[in-house]
Amino acid sequence: SPAALIKDTKHLLSHTSAKRKQTVNLTIQDDCDMYADRTKLQQVVYNLMENAVLHAEGMTQLGLRVTVSGNQALFEVTDDGCGLSRDRLEDPFTAYRDDHQPVIDGKKRNAGIGLSVCATIVRTHGGEIYAENRPSGGARFWFLLERERMSEEESHD
Repeated sequence: SPAALIKDTKHLLSHTSAKRKQTVNLTIQDDCDMYADRTKLQQVVYNLMENAVLHAEGMTQLGLRVTVSGNQALFEVTDDGCGLSRDRLEDPFTAYRDDHQPVIDGKKRNAGIGLSVCATIVRTHGGEIYAENRPSGGARFWFLLERERMSEEESHD
């Protein structure tokens, strides 16, 4: 279920977010079961949340909300950090590499492929993914997925 997957993802990020004094808040609607590859869905959620933890300067609050409307599940990752640069907002899901960017956590540079991987996985599942800066500050990434695959007959009704 998405609830278990999201709690696992929060656990994976807990050490890094705690070290940076960032709070992670989860809101998951009950009855949120869906048709999706669990491992790939977890990678999308993890990549979006890790991006915020590592790159949203000044962030103290990271949120993940999952809600259901009809046959769709909405996954929403928000933060109160610096938001996306104008350049990244134009096409946030295209891979890039910035060799001038500082090394992350003293270990490695950002390869710049995380968001493009997210987009590929979401689209493979028949969904779409979006990004914007929040008026109150920070960024918002969200994607919609169908909870159940419709048969050919249902999709033509």
